Amino acid sequence: MEKQRYLLFFVLLLCALSMANALTFRMDRDACADNGDTPKDSTVYLLHADRLSFNQELRPDAQVLNGNVVFRHNKALMYCDSALFFQQSNSFEAFGRVKMNQGDTLTLTGNYLYYDGNQQLAEVRENVILTHRKTKLYTDSLNYDRLYGLGYFMDGGKLVDEDNVLTSDWGEYSPSLHEALFNFNVKLDNPKFTLTTDTLHYNTETNIAHFTGPSNVDSDNNHIYSESGYYNTKTEAANLVQRSVLVNPERRLVGDSVVYNKQTGEGEGFGNVVITNIKDQNQLIGDYCYYNDSTGSALATGRAVAKDFSQENADTLFMHADTLRMYSYNLETDSLYRVIHAYHKGRIFREDIQAVSDSIVYNQQDSCFTLYYSPVVWNQNMQLSGERIMVYSKDSTISWAHVQDQAMSIEQVDSVHYNQISGKDIKAYFDDEGELYQTNVVGNVEFVYYPMEKDSTLTMMHTGQDSEMRFYLKKRKLEKIWGGSGFSATGYPIEMIPADKLKLKGFLWLDYIRPKTKEEIFEWVDRKSGDVLKETPKRKTPLVDLNKLKSKK
Repeated sequence: MEKQRYLLFFVLLLCALSMANALTFRMDRDACADNGDTPKDSTVYLLHADRLSFNQELRPDAQVLNGNVVFRHNKALMYCDSALFFQQSNSFEAFGRVKMNQGDTLTLTGNYLYYDGNQQLAEVRENVILTHRKTKLYTDSLNYDRLYGLGYFMDGGKLVDEDNVLTSDWGEYSPSLHEALFNFNVKLDNPKFTLTTDTLHYNTETNIAHFTGPSNVDSDNNHIYSESGYYNTKTEAANLVQRSVLVNPERRLVGDSVVYNKQTGEGEGFGNVVITNIKDQNQLIGDYCYYNDSTGSALATGRAVAKDFSQENADTLFMHADTLRMYSYNLETDSLYRVIHAYHKGRIFREDIQAVSDSIVYNQQDSCFTLYYSPVVWNQNMQLSGERIMVYSKDSTISWAHVQDQAMSIEQVDSVHYNQISGKDIKAYFDDEGELYQTNVVGNVEFVYYPMEKDSTLTMMHTGQDSEMRFYLKKRKLEKIWGGSGFSATGYPIEMIPADKLKLKGFLWLDYIRPKTKEEIFEWVDRKSGDVLKETPKRKTPLVDLNKLKSKK
């Protein structure tokens, strides 16, 4: 009796386990169906055919179907004119007006289809069209893997959405992810631009193209070259890396990475950025650069440099500061000109001129550099300093300079002796070769001058003063001095010069902060203690006291 009870308990346990396994299997199938997956034992069902026959001699394993043939596999319906149905292998071949519908969003048509129900693989041939929402993929040979939701072609294809037409030799498309991957001879045609590359990822939902090889984007007069980046085909915004290039008839931008929006005309470059104005033949360089085509403005920071090489057979001018800003005026006219603001720690180098100033403004209209806050300018062995200096160029050669307030001109004769002129205002004029030939000075003028003998020896020093003076030179040698009614001068033999007469008041020889090569524009040197010019206080315009006016009335 005890034995029978144990046997009955064992049988009941087996039944319970079997029911649990069956329930688990049913739940797994339902879960697969809900997720769009297919159970391993899924069967291809023949739903309809006008005629069914067998040919035991030719195809003993096939059912021959003709007329309005319909198959179902999971949630997909497949239609054709005729078919061979291989029930044992769970597959079929379909001929004529082949069509597969998967849900409401995916349709696949062609002239021939081989379908493997076990692998869930559809091989469609001739005049193939895969339609997914507003996207169509055209090809002559397409394999569509339903298990992974992926269609791919190997012999050329074309994908068309609302605005874009993509063609390539090889490609694949995932409807569920809206992602297309095209390779080899890829071309994206858009009414606004054309993109060519060898590898392109394209999202039909976001309309963003991602290229990962040498690529070109051409639109109107604009050209982009990049080896990796993203391009929004709707907004024409680009995000480019790997030393990309943007070119239009007026400007060329190169950077390690570039962000550009054609609709707004704005571009940003990061890392070794070079913006070249092709027409004006100048460059803006920096670790970071920004420009706006619509306004003609630009910005450069981080080892920022403005280069001007506009004149043939002339030396290039280099200007550096912490920040460079460029503004354009009279755009779209023949009177276009640009102004560059450089701040702080501005430095200039060209073979004929070097300068240092906290802030610099260059006006292209009159080729004028204006230097603010402790400016110093050098030309050969001559130095100009003051509170503000304006330097004008002609054909990339210094033409004249204007020094305002505490103005001083110093020319080094040797390590001890210096020709010096000081006054409130100095105007220095240079010939076509960049040689000083005239200096006009007004306001408390003083000078120290050493005439040089033919054998280059110094025998005398002349010093003098007046309210206004003019100095005329030829080949850097003083030929004539013009002075007013208050002119006075004194001469000293070189051996008898008083110590307090060697240097004028405010004398500062600042050659140690001078950039002597184009590389030295990046090396800012602070002035020594005591070598700082104290600016004279400026008179303020008196303000009218409105209360007093009212009381008088």
